[in-house]
Amino acid sequence: MNASALGFAAGFVLLMAGCGSTSSHGPKPSDEATLPSECSSASSEDGSLVLDDFEDGDLLLDDERNLNGVWYVNNDGTGAQAPSPGDERRGLIQGPGSPNSPKHALHTSGAGFTRWGAFAAAHLNASRSGACVYDLSRHAGLHLSVKGEGTLRVNLGAVPTTPIVDGGGCGTDACSDYGKSLELTSDWQSLDVSFAELEQPAWATPAPLELENALRVSFWAEGGELDFWLDDLRFYE
Repeated sequence: MNASALGFAAGFVLLMAGCGSTSSHGPKPSDEATLPSECSSASSEDGSLVLDDFEDGDLLLDDERNLNGVWYVNNDGTGAQAPSPGDERRGLIQGPGSPNSPKHALHTSGAGFTRWGAFAAAHLNASRSGACVYDLSRHAGLHLSVKGEGTLRVNLGAVPTTPIVDGGGCGTDACSDYGKSLELTSDWQSLDVSFAELEQPAWATPAPLELENALRVSFWAEGGELDFWLDDLRFYE
């Protein structure tokens, strides 16, 4: 598979797996039980918006500012990922974390992938019945601490980049989120990724990045092997 085809498969399958509210590769019933029964549009207040620092050791986002979501993983089925999809409670949140939040971080690893690879993701404003939008328009980007091997693509999904079948506005077979690739190192890096830096792949159907209609974040390992840690996730102004 050439790079363009690999990229298409990655973006399309990522969206198909990552946008549905009750996918078999998404949050499990025990996790969804902690989410509200219904959701409505939400937005943050002024200041930094903490997505998750994982210090509480669970899979839930920080819900103090209407963030409702559950971390999960998915992959193309050609290799092995730890933890495996559906088994996130066994090892997705590990310790130690970054220097700024030393108890826990998100960690996933794997090898043998020959199609589009693997990722970790969470909806920003989910409920047990579906996903609603979260208004990020007052924010300028995503801060994160990260370490690992290889390259990691940071993605932000919104209604226009999401297939219609998953509640979005993209009606083609080339839907793709906006993202940026980061080179990982074995030591923790503290990085700011500006929304202005995010781009769709060249093959994707052009769509605006509507920050007021954000749906999810995802972190995709670009390659057949993956090993990455995430911590200190927050949106900054």
